[in-house]
Amino acid sequence: MNNYERGSEWRKWDLHIHSPGSFHWNGGKRLTHMTNTEIKEELKAFIKVVNDSDVAVFCLMDYWNFDWYFELKKYLKSNPSDLKKTVFPGIELRVECPVNYRLNIHCILSDSLSEQEIADFKSELYIRSIDKKLSNDSLMRYAKSLDASKSRIHGFGDPATLEDEQLLLLAAQTAEITKDSLNKAFEQIPNNSGFILLPYDTSDGLLNLDWKEHPHDDNYFMQSAHIFETRDQRNIDLISGIETPENNSFFKYFFKTLGEKAKPCVSGSDAHKYTDYGKYPSNKITWIKADPTFEGLKQIIFEPKDRVRIQETNPTKDFEKPYFNSISVNGQAIIGGVPSFQTKLLPLNPGLVALIGGRGTGKSILLDCVYKLFNNVVGDKDRLADIAPESLEIVFSKSDGTEINYTYEKRYNAELDYLHVRQGEIKEIAKKPEALSDAIKKLLGIDISSRAPDYDQEISVIIDRIEKSLAWFELKNEDGQLINDRKHNDDVIKSNRALINTITTDQNRENIEKYQKNQKGINTRNSAISRLTDFKTSLASHRLEINRDIDELNKFQLEIEQIPTVDFTEIESLAVKNIEKLKSDILNFNTVNGKIEASFKEQGINQDVSGLLKKIAQYQREIDEADEKITEYNDKIESINIDVNERIQLVDKIVTHLNSEIEGIDNAFKKISEGKEGWSEE
Repeated sequence: MNNYERGSEWRKWDLHIHSPGSFHWNGGKRLTHMTNTEIKEELKAFIKVVNDSDVAVFCLMDYWNFDWYFELKKYLKSNPSDLKKTVFPGIELRVECPVNYRLNIHCILSDSLSEQEIADFKSELYIRSIDKKLSNDSLMRYAKSLDASKSRIHGFGDPATLEDEQLLLLAAQTAEITKDSLNKAFEQIPNNSGFILLPYDTSDGLLNLDWKEHPHDDNYFMQSAHIFETRDQRNIDLISGIETPENNSFFKYFFKTLGEKAKPCVSGSDAHKYTDYGKYPSNKITWIKADPTFEGLKQIIFEPKDRVRIQETNPTKDFEKPYFNSISVNGQAIIGGVPSFQTKLLPLNPGLVALIGGRGTGKSILLDCVYKLFNNVVGDKDRLADIAPESLEIVFSKSDGTEINYTYEKRYNAELDYLHVRQGEIKEIAKKPEALSDAIKKLLGIDISSRAPDYDQEISVIIDRIEKSLAWFELKNEDGQLINDRKHNDDVIKSNRALINTITTDQNRENIEKYQKNQKGINTRNSAISRLTDFKTSLASHRLEINRDIDELNKFQLEIEQIPTVDFTEIESLAVKNIEKLKSDILNFNTVNGKIEASFKEQGINQDVSGLLKKIAQYQREIDEADEKITEYNDKIESINIDVNERIQLVDKIVTHLNSEIEGIDNAFKKISEGKEGWSEE
């Protein structure tokens, strides 16, 4: 069994050839006319033709029998190394069908089946009309059942007068097997060890079946066939499940008839002599990307569009690209370390997608070696200390077929446009959305030097402001009462005004109102003094911080203007001046209030004037504090509304930014997908 280490490659396959075992053989004697010695010599000739061909896989499609394949297997038992290519057993039959021509049908069987399994397969095939198992005797019996007029149409005389060979030839051209027996024949062999290959637009193919008149038969054959033989690109597209402008008007109906499943298409030589092996009509050559084995054939069943091409040239030439041809490893992976490579050559496929191996077999170490080779890395901190120079050699095939050899010993000359994303990097990037976004943009050639606005920070600031405002509404006093509640402060004002009213008489009303007004002025100014003092302290702090940043910026020795430091002296002086003015106002208010107190006594008011005025000052202070709370309450509500609106506007900004990002990425991807001048579609 060959080991195809390089993996799937495009090779020629000819799945429709005939041999001397066929009733229609034009290359000399037929098998039935040969002596044992002639059979042996003919087998050698057959093997030489197959081995010398540039076709990798053949399938024998002799009419009604596997005789030549059995002779080949018998010969190879004694000469197992003679045949270098793959040859599948197959059989060409005609099957019952309501058409005015003979519908050919082919069966491809696995070369791993035993002769007995193949014989069992054939023994289940029944000839229609006489209901007998397929054999030479049954074919001759069927031929004898035909009348002379039917025999003469095919160039023979009265069947009653024909020799055995003529009877077999007549039957070969006219006999049909039943559909039921074909199904039962496949039940005799293991699952997926045999496939139906049905001609479509080739000789005696299904295309000529009138699907309008015979919809059931059309569905049966279209869905029973695993592979179709065709040469017309229009039919290849349809059967392969490729919708095109030419077929889109009826594609869905055709695809449903196929059983909603794309199927592979091939084109064989249908050769009836050795010299025609591998000669495809109109150069419609079948190329299959798979190992030249029956397992490889199975792959085209599951991947018909990707694994098969019918064209004159090798599909590899459709899109020639550079690739790593092979990796050779030998010796230590780490200098002075334990891990080491066996001497091994790893041939690589141009379409390589994965290195497969069990845990601990060296996949990661091998890839790290490649990484170090093309990145000039020595002593990588998270992996190998160093790679032994003799342990690695990579052959790089350029698109023109020439090769470059790279070794770790000469790594500083290993210049190659090579992208290597390590597993650890993927994990790190995947954890960071920004890093993943940047990595994608870099691959698309998008400039990432200008950073996107920090919307997260903006959102956080807005939400923080809203949360602080909402928290202000939730503040409570020792009794658990909300101190910033609007109703609570309205009640405080109402209550204190009522208390002032209880101690106000017609005699003292004027003085109390003057005193109350002055006390309000004192409270307002004390509040302003507190704010101005905090502001003055904040100015000093900000001046230090800003000037420190300016000093750092000015340290750059560049030919640019120096930024002057800031000086808040004038503002601080104004704040101090205002504080002194407010303190003077308070002193004046207190002087006036002292006169009001004296006035009370002059009027002969018989009360505790000092206690009375203290109560008024207390009540007014509480009124003013509640007023401030209500003002602050309204400010907080307005602030929240502003922040909510800003948040809404920020959402619009983010959506606009994201749409811009999407448009940029779409345009970059479109530009890449459009390719460059001279590029092929691939």
